[in-house]
Amino acid sequence: NATSRTWSQARLSQARYAPVAATVNTKMFFAGGLDEHLSAVVDIFDVETLQWTTANLSTPRGWLAAAASNSVVVFAGGQGMEAVSDVVDIYDVAQSSWRTASLSVARLDLAATSWGSQIFIGGGRYWVGQAYESTDALDVFDTQANTWSSVQLPVARHGLAAAAAVGKFIFAGGRVQDLEPM
Repeated sequence: NATSRTWSQARLSQARYAPVAATVNTKMFFAGGLDEHLSAVVDIFDVETLQWTTANLSTPRGWLAAAASNSVVVFAGGQGMEAVSDVVDIYDVAQSSWRTASLSVARLDLAATSWGSQIFIGGGRYWVGQAYESTDALDVFDTQANTWSSVQLPVARHGLAAAAAVGKFIFAGGRVQDLEPM
């Protein structure tokens, strides 16, 4: 509790590491990740009611990215059961509805952020032949217009971080390939 500066503790419905998180209005979402197996579980905490509910991603995956804009939260890419995923699960809180879309490039170890009505999903790595390769793909989802576009980051990389403020967004750090940190 930020006001009282006190901590409380709760457990996700399924123990797992490497889930992703995003917030829309009064709801906090914790999705995917893995323990012994990849998870499709989405734990949702409502800070007004102090209640937990659950939902499921369309497919289990880990090492995905999450971001939110307006009343929409997205869970993008990641490592699926059989392959790297291009799936984007989209939940509209205002409509209480799920739908899916596809990234321009299937990838894991990607990053996401949002500003205004746009969600930016960039970088990551994908499987090529016998090795992972970094990508410069940057998918942009406009939640207000319900449109997607694709551009490129200046440098292909994975394991990066993303943040946005005042109309600017930054994709920072990461690795160009497995041994080259930025």
